[in-house]
Amino acid sequence: MVIMRSLLCTLIAVLALGLMGSAQAQESVATNELSYRYGPEYCEFEARFPSEPYITQRCDHEDGDQCFDHVSFTQVFGLDSTINFRIICNPVESSVISDYSGEVMAATLRAMSKQTHVDVQNTAYREAASYKQAGLVGEGLSGNTQMIYIAQLWIGQKSAMTVEAELIGDALSEADQLFSDILRSVRPIAEVPKAVEKQKTKTESAQKPQATTSDKVD
Repeated sequence: MVIMRSLLCTLIAVLALGLMGSAQAQESVATNELSYRYGPEYCEFEARFPSEPYITQRCDHEDGDQCFDHVSFTQVFGLDSTINFRIICNPVESSVISDYSGEVMAATLRAMSKQTHVDVQNTAYREAASYKQAGLVGEGLSGNTQMIYIAQLWIGQKSAMTVEAELIGDALSEADQLFSDILRSVRPIAEVPKAVEKQKTKTESAQKPQATTSDKVD
């Protein structure tokens, strides 16, 4: 099966870049404006999108006392390409980060990939002072259409985030770029580049409602 080999190699490089944790990787500038930040208070990681994703809440336990956000984002580029992202961030016990070795994290990602029936091409792992990260790249079909699949697992001191990303259809520079930009935006909040943080502060300030005459208290 001949899949988009050149694009697959590019995405493997993007995955490797994300696992390097270098200053160049963290401070790379996205071509697209990713104005929506997803990163709940309990989560040590964040992701950015060009617009607000669809967020639903799911509760796993029978008593419904443990609920979490399920984030999904889809963008369609005509009849050529589609990108899909699915993100979940859960609070976890502090012992989880030590329990999950690189092998366990890779096995978790492979189990996730089985649901999409992709052929795994590459896996990678790295460990930082306060978190661990593993990634997987695969290829397959969505129906009869070519698909690139990337999965990531991030584990911190108090939270864990899973990311699934799909690039479906023919090679299209606009879709490829947005797909890569969103992937590069996934990172520990503690490592958000200063330039991005300043832009976020500026955006949040601009979104705050201005006081009107009726709001003032005599």
